[in-house]
Parts: sequence; structure tokens; C-alpha cells
Amino acid sequence: MDRTLSAFLDDQNAINSKRVEQIVAICGNGTLSDGSTCSHEFREFLQNIPSKILKKYSEECLDGSLNRNQNSGLILQRKSNGVGSQMGSDCENIY
Repeated sequence: MDRTLSAFLDDQNAINSKRVEQIVAICGNGTLSDGSTCSHEFREFLQNIPSKILKKYSEECLDGSLNRNQNSGLILQRKSNGVGSQMGSDCENIY
């Protein structure tokens, strides 16, 4: 995982202060696509954050504020898989 992303995991205030699209922008080249470094890093990040942050990210995706972000649907998909993984489900990452 990228050093910047790892630093966020150690600082709850930093995680809370960033919107999900800002986190995605830090991952790889900032564009989620199948098999990309961005997808891999974002998925790894999601697997290591508290559930309250996953909830925050869901709300950001669903409140319409990401409608101009090309990644919004993919963010929600990957976040949903992250929730499933945290709950112990065997999620197949198809991206």
C-alpha cells in the first residue's frame, strides 16, 4: 500500500477529513479500472478502515455529490466488496 494511504490508517482525523474521491485520487493513477494499481490499493485501504468510515463513503457515493466523478459507481462497488470482506464474506474481486 502507498505510504500516504498507510499514514491515513494511523490517523483517524485524517481519514475523517477526506472524502472518498480524495482517497481514490491518492491510489495509483487515481482512476479505478479493472486490474489497476488504483483498484488494488483502494481495495487494500478499504479492508483496513473502520466500518464507520465505510458508512461515510457509502453516504458520499449515494448523496449525489460524486455525480461528476468518473469513479463514483466503481467506488461504491469496491466499497461494498470491502464491507463484505470485513463481515467475513468470501468476496471475489472481479476488478
